[in-house]
Amino acid sequence: MEPVARPVLVRPELIDLPETEAPGSKPASGLTVTAVYHLSEAGRKASLLAGGDGHAVQRITVEVPANRLHLVSVNGHGIARLKLRPRYELDAEQQVMCIDMAPIYDQPPTIDELLRQAARNHQLERAYHAKRTIARDERSDTDRVRRTEIALAFLADKSQRALVHPSPTPQRCYLATRYGHLRFDRVVDTGPARGVPKEALRRFRADVKANRERRARERAEHVRLRDERWTTMTAWIDEHGTLDQKARLAARLLPQ
Repeated sequence: MEPVARPVLVRPELIDLPETEAPGSKPASGLTVTAVYHLSEAGRKASLLAGGDGHAVQRITVEVPANRLHLVSVNGHGIARLKLRPRYELDAEQQVMCIDMAPIYDQPPTIDELLRQAARNHQLERAYHAKRTIARDERSDTDRVRRTEIALAFLADKSQRALVHPSPTPQRCYLATRYGHLRFDRVVDTGPARGVPKEALRRFRADVKANRERRARERAEHVRLRDERWTTMTAWIDEHGTLDQKARLAARLLPQ
């Protein structure tokens, strides 16, 4: 079964922008966060000309209103940062790319520009993860169908065997397939795939028992042939052997 791609539409024109406050309105309480961005060489020159430090990595504090806190991430140490890294961009085919790097500017950005970038990141991040979720679900469906087909073929063909290293157990086993070694687990799998470990273990134990019986028969045959050779040799030595050969035979020092 071939998965059907379901594209995720991204409309940059719908990306949230910072809301402008009405004249005379009281600003909502917000959160002071850190914004980290990079400056190109041109941006570092512009920073020095504007009286800045000219560093490639810039860290500034930004006041984010309470209604824009979805643009902020807080780590386990309680450090709040504006969502600028990783950044998300659209490629030539309008597919969302994840770039593990802060944005680079040729001019020191304003607070509004940083907030717009964080809003764009937030919107594209949702599209990025939505597409990955769809792709993961499609892979899961394809994998489930594939495992079901392999399980049905294994259960129907009595000559197939699971890998003996590691050996099958009541809970799991491994099959060698054209897709590589696949693990089947009674706890995780569903449908026909769930019955593969039990059947693989039954066949494995049957093979072990058959091999044990075959080796026992081979050993019995070897003992019988050895006894026949010894009886024949003893009769010949008794009739035709010298006294030295008879003495060595009695001491079991005469090679057969």
